Formats: sequence, C-alpha cells, structure tokens
Amino acid sequence: MDVQKQMKKLEKRNLMEAMKTDMEHKSKNVNLMRRLHQERQEAALEEKLARAQEAQGWRANELSQEEELAYHMDLAKREDICKLKERQQLWEMRELVDLKTQIRNAYFTKALHTQLAESRALKAKDRSELEEYKMRLQKEVEEHERLEHIREKDNEMRKRQYRNDLQDQIISGHKKKIEEQKQRLLDMQLVDDTIRTIIYEEKMQEEEVKRKRDLAKADHDAYMEAKQIWIQREREKEEVEERKIREYLCQKFEHEKQLQETNRKKADERIAAQEKLLDRIQQLKAGRDERERIAQILCDEETRLREEAEAKKKKESMLQRAQEMKETVENLLKEKMARAEEEKKMNEIYRQKLEREIEAAKKEEREKVEKERDKKKQYGAELRAGMEQLYRNRADEKYQQAAEQDARAREQKRLQDKIAEERRRIINEHGPQLYGYLPKNMVTQEDMSHLNPELRDYFATVAK
Repeated sequence: MDVQKQMKKLEKRNLMEAMKTDMEHKSKNVNLMRRLHQERQEAALEEKLARAQEAQGWRANELSQEEELAYHMDLAKREDICKLKERQQLWEMRELVDLKTQIRNAYFTKALHTQLAESRALKAKDRSELEEYKMRLQKEVEEHERLEHIREKDNEMRKRQYRNDLQDQIISGHKKKIEEQKQRLLDMQLVDDTIRTIIYEEKMQEEEVKRKRDLAKADHDAYMEAKQIWIQREREKEEVEERKIREYLCQKFEHEKQLQETNRKKADERIAAQEKLLDRIQQLKAGRDERERIAQILCDEETRLREEAEAKKKKESMLQRAQEMKETVENLLKEKMARAEEEKKMNEIYRQKLEREIEAAKKEEREKVEKERDKKKQYGAELRAGMEQLYRNRADEKYQQAAEQDARAREQKRLQDKIAEERRRIINEHGPQLYGYLPKNMVTQEDMSHLNPELRDYFATVAK
C-alpha cells in the first residue's frame, strides 16, 4: 500500500516535473537560440567587415545578397522568437491556464482510473487494503471534484466580475457621455453669456452716446436760452436807457419851454410896465423936451436890442443843446449798433467754435464707436476661432479616443482569437489521449468546427 502511494506521488511529481522541465527546456532552447542567433549575427557582421576590407568593394553585390539573406534569416528567427514569446504570454492567460488545469486534471483522473484498474487487477492483495485504497481514492476523487467545484465557482465569480466590470465600463461610458453633454451645454452657455455681455456692452455704449448727445444738446439749448435771456436783458436795458433819455429830453424841453414862457411873460410884463410908465410919464411930463424923449426912445431901443440879443442867445443855446442831444442820441444809437454788430460777430464766432467742437466731438465719438466696433469684431472673431479650435480639439480627442478604443477592441479581438486558436490546438493535441476524462463544458459551439473529427464526435456524443 505504501509502495502504491509512493508510486502515485512519484508519478504526480514526475508529471509536474516533466511539465516544468518541458517549459524550462523550451525556455532554455529559446534563450539558446537567441544567443546563438546573436553570436551568429555578430560573426556574420565581423566576417562581412573583414571581407569588405579585403575585397575593397569588388564583392559588394555578393555581400549585399548575403546581408539580405542574413537579414531575412534574422527576421524569420525573430518572428519565430516573437511567436514563441507571444505563445508563452498566451499560456499565461486565464482561459489557457484554466484549460491546462482541466487537461492536467484529466491526466490526473486518467492516471487515477488507471491505477484503480490496476489495483482491481491485483486480486492477491488484501481486501481491506483494497477497500482502504478505494476509500482513499474516493476521497481523492471527491477532493478533486471539490477542487473542481471550487474552481468552477471561481470561474463563475470571474465571469460575474467580468460582467460587472463590463457593466461598470458601460455605466462609466454613459456617465462620460453625460459629462461631455454637460460640458457642451456649459460651453454653449458660456457662448450665450459672452454674446449677452457683448449685446449689453453695445447697449450701454449706445446709451452713453445718446446720453452725451442729449447732454451736448442740453448744453447748447441752455447756452441758447442764456443767450436769449442776455439779449432780452440787454434789450430791456437799452429800452430803459432810451426811455430815460426821452424822459430827460422831454423834461429838459419842458423846462426850456417853461423858462422861455417865463421869460416871455417877464418881458411882456416889463414892456407893459414900461408902456404904462411911459404913458404916465407922458401924462405927467407932457412938456418935457424932445431930448428926454429921444433919450428915452434910445434907452428903450437899447433895452429892446439887449433883450433880443439875449433871446437870440438863449435860442442859439437851446438849438446847440438840442444839437448836442441829437448827437448824443445818434452816438448812443451808433454805440448800440456797434454793440449789436460786435455781439453778432461774437455770436458767429461762438457758433462756429461750438459747431467745430460739436463736429470734433461727433468725429471723436464716431472714431470711438468704430474702434469699439472693430474691437468687438476682433473679439467676436477671436471668440469664434477659439470656440472652433475648442470644438476641433474635442472632435480630435473624441476621434483619437474612438480610434484608441477601436485599436484596443481590435487588439482584444486579436488576442481572443489567438487564445482561442491556442486553446483549440491544445485540445486537439491532448484530446485524443483523454477520451472519457475531459469535462463536458470544455469546448464551446464555436470550437466544434475547429476540432478533429474524433474529438468533434466525442464531444457531440457527450453533450447528448
């Protein structure tokens, strides 16, 4: 019994060591092939250099052909090494590891059944030992089935985890699309806010221009109103001065008239008194001589001449004063006309100056509006260019992401195809030796068309 147990352990150990030795041998072969290829390549390169130095170019064509042949051989070796490395990497995949485990378990089960058959053939052995061996074998089978059950649960958990990861990827992709949509909406809102800001600034500038225009108009209206008030006041002042002059002239004329009337009355009274005196003298002194009469006449004539001279002098004085008053009035009128002309000239100068200032302000306002318009156009163009560049960058990023995703999908599909191909190769290689010991779920419906006819018939029969 101990011998059989040791034999079984030895066989298991030999099987594991054989597989391990096989892998190490293959790895050593690969390393040896790589080292030999590198040494061969270095030797070929040294030989080429030596021959090139010796031949001095006359064997350039042959060397080129040899180099090309060596290059193709090197390329073929590299391809073989790459395929071997790729196959080694594929062997580390979960599907192939599980397949190897199943095949190894099938070999182990086959060995167990073989040993069981051999033990049954040994009729000379003790019945109790055989039963004990059967129990141990049954326990090992149960342990193996338990391990298989655990492995299947592990595979199921891995599949469930894979489905969950795939679902998480789908959810994350959906969330990413939602975030991109939100970002797109934020960009559109930013553009709308920018446009609203530009429209608001244009409206504020138009209101500012309108306010300045209204303010300039109000200043002009206030100036014209103040000017009209000043003209009205000057006109009122002139009317008051003219009225005062007329009143003064009227008063002076009335005074002169009253003075003349008084003088005339006094002269008439004096003449009347003299006539009365003369009549009285004539009555009293009727007998005076002619000399006194002549003297009296001469005296009267002298008095008359003196009074006439005084009246003439007064009249000339009045005429002179009237002429002076006339000249004063004319001078006042001339000064008034001169002031009006000067005021007209000043108004014209101020009007021209105001028109120039208004025109300069309008020109400055137009230039400012034009600059603002150009600035807004430039800002709008820069904004559009920035948004277009942003959209282009995002489109490029999406295209790059889609291309990377497609490349990953193609790489994943290529890897899955290689895994499936290697898996089918291993099944075709080990399947004929394990009839009756392979699990039912080892192959899929897609694998059936790639299996050997015997394996295809076997799995079809097992599936039924």
